[in-house]
Amino acid sequence: MAVFKRLTREEILKDYTHYGLMYGVVPIYVGDPNGESRVCVRNWWPDWLLDLADGVFFICSSIYLHIDDEYEPNFFYKLTAEIHDENECACCKPEPFADRYCPTCLGPVCPKTGNHWESCEYEASTGNWINPVQPLTERQMINAKLAKSESTLLELTQEAKREQAKIAQLKSSLKKI
Repeated sequence: MAVFKRLTREEILKDYTHYGLMYGVVPIYVGDPNGESRVCVRNWWPDWLLDLADGVFFICSSIYLHIDDEYEPNFFYKLTAEIHDENECACCKPEPFADRYCPTCLGPVCPKTGNHWESCEYEASTGNWINPVQPLTERQMINAKLAKSESTLLELTQEAKREQAKIAQLKSSLKKI
């Protein structure tokens, strides 16, 4: 941890899964980001840097809390990369966005980046903690297409009923003539 008490590679691999930036500026190791979120300052960075960032965040959130009574301050960090064992080869790693689809147009996205620039200019925001939009899995894409087709079917059915009513009205007016 930090400058004098640095973590060994084995300790990092055992306890932490991602590299990240606390408050967008302090380099950290993050363990279990979807659970208890263990956080530690990266090697060669001073521990007090995290304390300083916490203090600045506390002051800013305290001021905002006086403005908005319903504000609930949450500390945040941005995940920048996964921590991998150096013994793993790059060719064996699965592509992170293989079989993923654009949430806007439901087309396939790039298997390496998750971006899709075909017609809708969708960009994956994998590390974006402000607007986390992820590409869809195949099941999510099929559900989205099904929902879209069901709404289209409903609209067409309603339009057909309106047209049938018009036809019935025209038939009745022809009988009168």
